[in-house]
Amino acid sequence: MGRTVEQRWNLLGVGQDSYSGQNAQDPKTSRRIQSWISQDDGQLHRELPQPVYVANTVSGPIVGLYEFDQNDGSGGVNRFYFCAARVNSTVGTKTCNLYQYVAGSWSAVSTVGTLADAPMAVTQENNFFLADGISNWLYNGSVWVHSGINIPLNQPAINISTGTPQVFFDSSGVQLEFFSGAPFNGAVSLTYPTGAATATASATTTASLLFNYTGAVINTLQWATLNPANGAVTGATTPWAGATDHYQMTASCKLVIPVAGSYKIGFNHDDGAFFGFGNGTASGSAPTLTSGSATNVFQALTPKNGYPTMAGNNNSAPGHTWQETMVVNFPKADVYPLEIDFVNWEHAQTLTFTIVQSTPSGTGAAPSPNPYFNSNSNPGQIDAAIGRYYWFTNADQTTGVATESSSSPIGVVSGPITGGSIKVYQQPGLFTASTGSTKVTCFNSTDSPGPVAPDLDGTMVGRVLYINGTLAGTISTVSTTPTSYLNLAANSLVTVATNGRGVICDARCTHWNVYASESDGSKIGQFLYSVPVTRNLSTTAFTDTSPFLDNVANTFLPVFRPVRNDPPVASKLLTVHKTRQWRRQESSPNFFAFTANEEVTAGNNGDPAQCLPGADSNTVSDMVNVISYPDQSVRLRGLVSHLDSLYMFSEKSCYPLYGQSVDDFAISQSVAFAVGLGGRFAAKSTTNGLVFISYDRRAFLYPTSLYSSYLAQGGAASSALVEIGKPIRNILAQIPFARLDEVVSEWYHFAQNDWWVLCFPTSTTSNTYQTWIYDFSQKGWFQMSRGFSSLAVFEVSEGALVLIGGGSDGNTYVANDLTGTYSLAGTLPISTWQPALIDFGNAEIAHVFRRLELEFDSAALAQSVQITVWLDPLDVNNPGPGRTLHLKPALGANRYSAFLTDQGGAVCKRMLLQIVAPASTITGVIRGILLFADPAPGFLTGSGRVGGV
Repeated sequence: MGRTVEQRWNLLGVGQDSYSGQNAQDPKTSRRIQSWISQDDGQLHRELPQPVYVANTVSGPIVGLYEFDQNDGSGGVNRFYFCAARVNSTVGTKTCNLYQYVAGSWSAVSTVGTLADAPMAVTQENNFFLADGISNWLYNGSVWVHSGINIPLNQPAINISTGTPQVFFDSSGVQLEFFSGAPFNGAVSLTYPTGAATATASATTTASLLFNYTGAVINTLQWATLNPANGAVTGATTPWAGATDHYQMTASCKLVIPVAGSYKIGFNHDDGAFFGFGNGTASGSAPTLTSGSATNVFQALTPKNGYPTMAGNNNSAPGHTWQETMVVNFPKADVYPLEIDFVNWEHAQTLTFTIVQSTPSGTGAAPSPNPYFNSNSNPGQIDAAIGRYYWFTNADQTTGVATESSSSPIGVVSGPITGGSIKVYQQPGLFTASTGSTKVTCFNSTDSPGPVAPDLDGTMVGRVLYINGTLAGTISTVSTTPTSYLNLAANSLVTVATNGRGVICDARCTHWNVYASESDGSKIGQFLYSVPVTRNLSTTAFTDTSPFLDNVANTFLPVFRPVRNDPPVASKLLTVHKTRQWRRQESSPNFFAFTANEEVTAGNNGDPAQCLPGADSNTVSDMVNVISYPDQSVRLRGLVSHLDSLYMFSEKSCYPLYGQSVDDFAISQSVAFAVGLGGRFAAKSTTNGLVFISYDRRAFLYPTSLYSSYLAQGGAASSALVEIGKPIRNILAQIPFARLDEVVSEWYHFAQNDWWVLCFPTSTTSNTYQTWIYDFSQKGWFQMSRGFSSLAVFEVSEGALVLIGGGSDGNTYVANDLTGTYSLAGTLPISTWQPALIDFGNAEIAHVFRRLELEFDSAALAQSVQITVWLDPLDVNNPGPGRTLHLKPALGANRYSAFLTDQGGAVCKRMLLQIVAPASTITGVIRGILLFADPAPGFLTGSGRVGGV
């Protein structure tokens, strides 16, 4: 009988499958691939050495690696690298130290101090954000600060200096022009424009609009002089000797109207006279006559200046004086030009013009009806019938991290005020301190209306105190009974014995901003002024003199009082989606929260990336960006932005969130996946799809496709999930449930590598980790030699990506580098490969193993490998001692063959093969592996075994 035709099999499988049983082996897979890399060229490549990335060792296992790329504003990119390491190597330790890569070494970031847990980090708005479950940090490439600013809970204090509704002349005073002749007898005949005057006169500091003010008398015209301090008559002068009879006069001036509203004008004259106002010099507003009339005033414009004529009686007054009362409304507080035109035909003469607010406002002295000159008349331009409210915010104006808090509570109202000014203080009360003590004593002030008493509360603990513009220290305790005082964490840095004005704010703050009512009685508030925290408020208090918005002289800016600038919530979860940061609210872990975008940018009053509307328990926000997960009985375990959705995982389900802005964010009404997430770092978005380790320790791929997106929106995404981790289920099952948060997932896509890289612990008591890679192009798994505790892909230069691993030994390693940036010389790790359990393509009959043929890329690699076989192993995972195959050169370049016939029988139904390349400096690849065997048909007995047939 002739020999059966020899059969052969190519054994180069794609990826490891150690989960399937011995009777269910796929010949396209392998039982074990460790430190061999199966690539799309069809060859097995040895894993190269993993040199240290940074020379020094840090405090414990490295549990986070981060890169921050920042545009430098000049077309370049600054790259910053960080790592987080446990403070010690004890399993269960959560606290971490943060390090920055500086000059080839890891350098501790002392500003941040100890972190509560392995942080999550994102880059947004050219800044780096970090969250550890307790604190939120921001780094702008130069400084570290806490993200966001706490809301102040005390109202500001105010101290009012009131003015008066007195009408004054401006600095130009009063100018007179005289014209000989009175051709119309007792009526003004002058028309615009007048010709040359016969005579002129003027006055400034003593000016008045009172001529023969005691009554109509026959004499030369007398012009009263006034005291510029109070408007009292001090005497009189003769402006022109010819002003006796048969002459006409114009009087020009500019009146400072302190408050918008109605003014009563007393206009007495003998003979005819009338007047007219020009528009406000700043506002352009035109006064209007609301009571009174113009009689026989045939001039449309005043003769000298061309103002519209308004009121008067242009008739002779034989034997008496015209005594008129008018009411004029001035729509804005402003400076209004006035012209009075007067004639005396013969005999007695008089002219007086008085003006006073119809209903005087404010709390100052009663105004004089005589306008007079006073350059420092009122302390300010605040005129209110109801009053002005104040608020303040604390702000950091440091370039790159600038933002401000939501506003304080509303302050007390100023009440009615005219021409007043108001001093605004961030803290009510007074503070005293000494460099020899930590105690800061607080007293009442004399501010009116105040409040006068210090307004202290427990939220001030941890904030800093400035007294008279000098930093005193950080507040450690607050006491309000029986007396108010503060304790600092250390002795005060400043001594202030009396009248100390305080500012209390977050340590990062550089200013406090003043907001005030932009209109009378308004409780909206607009930005008024920014006060440095280093300003001595005792000697240089901020004094508000601004009128309301309806006066063009106001100093308001078009920035509304911020109410949506609450600081971000404490969170262990942090991701960026739709230009917002998304977090879990640790105090209620079924709630997620997202920072602002258009909600804050619209107000131009803070950095939206540092503001989370409605997040603070003391919020004054009109909206709340904190929402519960649909299933309120669970805790959020992960937030992953993938494609156009945010996937929100609990321990047992996942819901996608859709939408573009706060107006249309919406959570799917049904579960996307009926599996939860293993840990915070266990999921990753890739171009191949969303990959994640589930809470039950399985590896899934949600493929990228339009159909998958359609399924997700319809709530049927689970049907599209692919369990790509099934071949290593038994490996993933080694992850302790208590350490699922230590599972790290990374996507490494560079050159021929398209890898999902996983690292995870496999022990409850030791820092033992494994690193596994799923090759998307090969659709298979293999294991790396070193088990990492963290992973990251660093862009070491533009476009050059390198896989970096953090070790449980406190060192960082270059796990894979195809850029040539790092030297990979050195000892390669042990490389082990086992193909799938071989049943020769027919599990029903036995086969005779003839030989194994291998092709290498070098003789050195061929001579170094160790080949072991097991025939019909009882347990493929623990096969026991095997039989060694020895390679011998065969026909062809670097081809070798190995035989088993020199070691006894070679008949079996299943065979296990293992190829090991020991640790050495020999690199290379296995190009091909062929197995040759003959079928051995017929029944083979088991008589060689105990109880066999």
